Amino acid sequence: MPGGRWFPTGCTARHRVAIVVPYRDRLSNLQAFLQHMHPFLQSQQLDYAIYLVEQNGTGDFNRAKLLNVGYDIAKAMDDHNCFIFHDVDLLPENRRNEYACKDEGPFHMSACTDIMKYKPFYETIFGGASAVRSDHMEKVNGFSNVFWGWGGEDDDMSIRLRFSGFNIVRNNCTVGRYTALRHGTQRPNPKRMRLIRRSFFRIYKDGLNTLKYRVLDIVFKKLFTYIKVDLFQKVLTKPTE
Repeated sequence: MPGGRWFPTGCTARHRVAIVVPYRDRLSNLQAFLQHMHPFLQSQQLDYAIYLVEQNGTGDFNRAKLLNVGYDIAKAMDDHNCFIFHDVDLLPENRRNEYACKDEGPFHMSACTDIMKYKPFYETIFGGASAVRSDHMEKVNGFSNVFWGWGGEDDDMSIRLRFSGFNIVRNNCTVGRYTALRHGTQRPNPKRMRLIRRSFFRIYKDGLNTLKYRVLDIVFKKLFTYIKVDLFQKVLTKPTE
């Protein structure tokens, strides 16, 4: 179906999943991701759609804000009950890795990668590939919007989830194995550690309730729904503290 949507015809899927992928300038990664993910997801008999959210311009990349945008638009487009926030450079290796949300809490899926020799990175990590129910997203006010540049936004989300009383469910390194595709480096966020230290103070005044963006284009391509957005970096560069 157009927009990267698929559902099984021989049964009723238990999960209606939105795969939200933040994106900019990773064409070779995207091609590999789409080629791998559609057969993987269909083998699990999911009702799913892939939303590719591209940041306009050449300014600092804001992964977390793109995830908020993808969540906001996907929720309005379809009746999804699970949102999987997924980097374009990660490919799941084990088909027993269920792409669905957990009743027990938000689910960190990408436990171990080949580039880290399949060892856990650190205990509180929530980046890479993670599944969050809509009610959980609303309770924590989504992701922070102020992380411009590489790093920190997933740690901020981990703090939001734990502060709000959620137990993060973690994959093990047998099931949650991923291949990390190679790509160029991104400019790090020099303010990320200071922002993380103040995560608790920003939860209710920085997130979905302050999300501002402008949709430049939406195209229902064969393998994904393409969304291009302006994130208004000049307006929101100063961190909210």
